[in-house]
Amino acid sequence: MGQSQTSGETEDVAPVDYEAKSITELQAMVQQRGLPQVTSDKRWLISLLCSFDAGRAAAQSGALGHSSASSLECPEPLTRSSSKVCSSVLSVLQKIRDAPGHMGCDIGGSLAKMVMALPEHLRVDYIFPEKFGTSGRTHRHLEMNIAIGEERFVLCFLSGATSQLEEAVEHLGKCRAETERQPEVQVQEEEHEEPRPRHVTVSAGLAGLEPQFSQSWPTLPFLT
Repeated sequence: MGQSQTSGETEDVAPVDYEAKSITELQAMVQQRGLPQVTSDKRWLISLLCSFDAGRAAAQSGALGHSSASSLECPEPLTRSSSKVCSSVLSVLQKIRDAPGHMGCDIGGSLAKMVMALPEHLRVDYIFPEKFGTSGRTHRHLEMNIAIGEERFVLCFLSGATSQLEEAVEHLGKCRAETERQPEVQVQEEEHEEPRPRHVTVSAGLAGLEPQFSQSWPTLPFLT
């Protein structure tokens, strides 16, 4: 989210206890990082700073040529192919594809970020693992409840290395194609209901603050 990557910048950054900071201190830290001053709410400021830290950590790991979660090994892929995509990554991608509600995606140079607005009453059906693959993360400390009219949603935040996203999505498509190849059986044809259009916002830059386009699609085109 607005993070920058410098070729020589690989030093570790100590975690900051943002909860102990005052609103004035948090606003100063947001300004130092070049982030937009969109609110004076302490919870939003903390969420913004935590998201920035996650992006910077991923960028530094990419500069070093390894993942910050290199200890998380993937014992085997989901299928018999030679792909190195972890089954946990494919499982999360499939669950994201099937999830109801709305979502926004910000694909940066080093980190892909996603926010999902899940219907509150269905939240328990869409619990994502805290870590998946070598770089995938679910940022549960950023989750929050919102209401739009009479509808209530839970905002869930996920991220992963951009460099691994293309291979994972491509492999998911191959897995789905293999699964759908079934022997032809004479069955009575039934009418299939068209999938409900989903509103997806994809943007580049500051986490969806300036979306480049917004359109309703039956499914995510990059996950089919």
